[in-house]
Amino acid sequence: MLDALEPAVEALEKAASEDKSIKEAFEKAAEAAEDGLERTKDMEAKKGRAKAFGSRTVGEQDPGATVVYRFLREVSEELNKS
Repeated sequence: MLDALEPAVEALEKAASEDKSIKEAFEKAAEAAEDGLERTKDMEAKKGRAKAFGSRTVGEQDPGATVVYRFLREVSEELNKS
């Protein structure tokens, strides 16, 4: 989860410091979370339930990072509807 959440929080903080709208801030957060999610595909799980699968997790995206990305993407899309 943190692989997607950390860059998303950083993107939100940056957007806030630049006085971006909430819509823009969440769009940037979702983009950053997606980048973090993509990076998990090259990682071997070291924590959580996936740890038991070891090197077999390389090439698979982290489920927790996927949840964070999807949540932020949905928030962004909902904000952009209004």
